Amino acid sequence: MISTLLTTVLAFGSGTPETGTILYLKHSNAVVQRVTGSDVSHVAMVIQIADQPWVYEATPAEVRRVAFAKYLQEISLLNQSRGTKIQVFAMRPTTALSTNQRQTIRAYMDIQLGRRYSVAAYVRGRNGDGIHCAELLATALDRAGVKDYEQRHRLSPVGFVKKAQASYQQPVRLALPEVQPETDWCDQQWDWWLGMIAWCQWAWDEAWSFSW
Repeated sequence: MISTLLTTVLAFGSGTPETGTILYLKHSNAVVQRVTGSDVSHVAMVIQIADQPWVYEATPAEVRRVAFAKYLQEISLLNQSRGTKIQVFAMRPTTALSTNQRQTIRAYMDIQLGRRYSVAAYVRGRNGDGIHCAELLATALDRAGVKDYEQRHRLSPVGFVKKAQASYQQPVRLALPEVQPETDWCDQQWDWWLGMIAWCQWAWDEAWSFSW
């Protein structure tokens, strides 16, 4: 597995993504693409912690944080078994965020870690106890005063990206690292089943939420 530093350099060229950088994925979720009519299917945000970039995202089954380099490696591994490859794009803020804005974004994101992922609010048109990817990022930027967002729970990934463009630079497609699985076939299958069990549990909880 290539190093964290090398992965970041390969992806971003010179420099590293600063706090507030938006990542958006194309071709990562066929269901989202059908519902929204766009190949922009997911959004996430980079936050610098101790001079290292981390990615915050809302994804089944919950809001999580993962190192930026590992995030790109995960997508690269997923692409090995996909026909249409996932593409990753980055949008940097046009103006560097203030210290207060960066602190506000991180404080909000840290509180959201572990919160249940849900698209029920998007579908039903009213706030719920869960949160989805575009809602997570829009709320963080809204609270930090970077961009005003209304009806955040009703935002799709592509809708969020379009609204953010006024405050962000042109997107840049990121290069994904070439990686090899660190585990053998048996471990990979075990990890797959554990992931499937977690996904099924989330799907059950999500379906149940629509009955209320």
